[in-house]
Amino acid sequence: MVAIELDFGFFSLDADLFENRIAERFAAHMPYHVKLVQWGRELYGPIGLDLGAEKPVPSIPPGGIAYTRDGGYVCIFFGRQPAWPVEHIGGITKENWKMLLDKPLPDSVIIRKKAESEWQMLRGERLWKPPQSPPNA
Repeated sequence: MVAIELDFGFFSLDADLFENRIAERFAAHMPYHVKLVQWGRELYGPIGLDLGAEKPVPSIPPGGIAYTRDGGYVCIFFGRQPAWPVEHIGGITKENWKMLLDKPLPDSVIIRKKAESEWQMLRGERLWKPPQSPPNA
């Protein structure tokens, strides 16, 4: 998985991209600055690339991130189903997608990879390990 950030300007959401070909192609071209359009409980906008198609699905759960070759859109779902089958490429972590219900909806998003060290800190992993004493000391 690739850890990403959805930066809406006045708040950010952490997300993960799945391990599939479309998600990998999506990650390879980050960062994106996407002008968003709202359609019910979905935000979508063009990324300007054709990433192809692999296994489009007709349903995406709330918090799901998708890509559609039709229009070259990235889609962020928070309660609506796609108008046509899309590539499910990731999801907003935990239940944080619900923040989209509580805030004024943004008109753009910057999608970028999270720094690996920052992601490890968020997960509570140690970045620095104390030196080991020699076995014969």
